[in-house]
Formats: sequence, C-alpha cells, structure tokens
Amino acid sequence: YGETGAALCRAGVDKIAFTGSTATGKKIMATCAERLTPVLLECGGKDALVVAEDADVVAAAKAAAWGGVGNSGQTCVGVERVYVVESVRQRFLDALRSELSGVSGSSAPDAAYGPMTMPGQVDVVRRHVADALEHGGTPLLGGLDSIRAPYIDPIVLGDTDESSAAVQEETFGPTLTVRTVRDVDE
Repeated sequence: YGETGAALCRAGVDKIAFTGSTATGKKIMATCAERLTPVLLECGGKDALVVAEDADVVAAAKAAAWGGVGNSGQTCVGVERVYVVESVRQRFLDALRSELSGVSGSSAPDAAYGPMTMPGQVDVVRRHVADALEHGGTPLLGGLDSIRAPYIDPIVLGDTDESSAAVQEETFGPTLTVRTVRDVDE
C-alpha cells in the first residue's frame, strides 16, 4: 500500500528493491531520492529474445519455451516476445513447437506448470491474445481456446502487429509473440 511503501522509503534502509508498475516505481524513486536511498526497480517490460542468423536455434527455442511459459509465464524476467531473423525462422519455430509439445498448465501431478496466480490476469492474457489476433497475428500454437481459467496452455502468436497489446504491454502469462525480421539490425 502507498502509505507503507512511502514509510519504508523514508525509514533509512540501505536499499529498496521494487517490482511493480512504472507509475509506482517513479513515486518510489522520487521518495528515495529525498534521502539518497539506492533503488532497484523492475517496472514491467516486454522481455525480448533475439534469435540471430548464427544462433543455436535449438538452444534459443529451449530458452524461449522456458522463459515464456515457465511458472505460467508469470516471471518478471521471462520472455514475452521473440524477434527471429527470417533465414532461421522456420527452424526456430519447429524447435519451439517441439519444446512446447505436450506442455500444458493444470493441477495434474505431471503438469508442466500450474494456474495463474491472480484471476484478473487471465482476463489480461485473453485481451492481449484477442487483440493480437484481431490485428493480424497468426496463432502458431494455441490461441483463445488455450485459456481455461485458471489455467492457460502455451500460446505462440506469429508476426503480431507491433502496436498490439500483446507486443506493447506486459502480458504476464504463458504467451509468446514471434516476429520475423530481415536481420538483427531490424
């Protein structure tokens, strides 16, 4: 809560670490600046993975799968979007599909991961996936039918428009967008 956070920022601690929204992070930074208290802020993001033409595409696919759907995609430093150079795109997608084959979220003992921890986050994932599909994204794995609250199976969306919510906003669910680029510079 705001009052508790402000009191902590003024308490004379050696350092503040915060994970949350950019708006709250700015308030924390401003309050900590009054006493020159060092801060470490993780204020959301879209955690990109770049797959270059000389990449080990199998290792990149493993990293994308683990980073994208581990812990139901609810990891602050996970992977949410992938930019893959056109010349290795198909090999990467084949390897990614292979990595995610049979992976699902459920309460079963052999489930790869569990439920979404906050019920409202399921709605965020649904909104992002629907928006991506409405704006030309291609379902490469899963889709809206992968969402069965409180569980969401892996969703991989191809060439989603850069202006879509799935690319611009933190999704915090087991979803990946994979965008094809000509080269690493792009």
